[in-house]
Amino acid sequence: MVYDIDALVVGAGFSGIYMLYMFRELGLSVKLIDNGSEVGGTWYWNRYPGAGSDSASEVYRYSWDKEDLRTYHWSNRYLSQPEIQGYLKHIVERHNLQQYIQLNTELLSAHFEHRAWIVRLNDGETIRARYLATALGGLSKTNIPNIPGIKTFSGDIYHSM
Repeated sequence: MVYDIDALVVGAGFSGIYMLYMFRELGLSVKLIDNGSEVGGTWYWNRYPGAGSDSASEVYRYSWDKEDLRTYHWSNRYLSQPEIQGYLKHIVERHNLQQYIQLNTELLSAHFEHRAWIVRLNDGETIRARYLATALGGLSKTNIPNIPGIKTFSGDIYHSM
């Protein structure tokens, strides 16, 4: 069975939650999927001791929610991972976005045919969507570049996430 929607968003971090919100505001039928068991994107996956932001807390807010900008309180200038992820959970709840989010769900394949994206998910579901918006983030998985000789290099290699 194929499930038809206007827009499918992949990734439940800052960008994915924003796209979900905006598609809904446009009146589109929308679904967001994420492989994690909670929203947060990078801030869900990177939970090592001391994980936190290297940017000031005021940049970790959605500017489209003016009331929340005035009332949501950060505890520090530089935020810890739990506080950032907590903010994203707060936004999802505040704007009733839970009903559009499907967690523990992996996109297995996507191809474009007949003016729609056909997306197959790990739970066996198939979605046909007019729009496919990927918000996977640059920090969600390690990406080691394919440099000739890297596998046989005997020196130290340092790589950021």
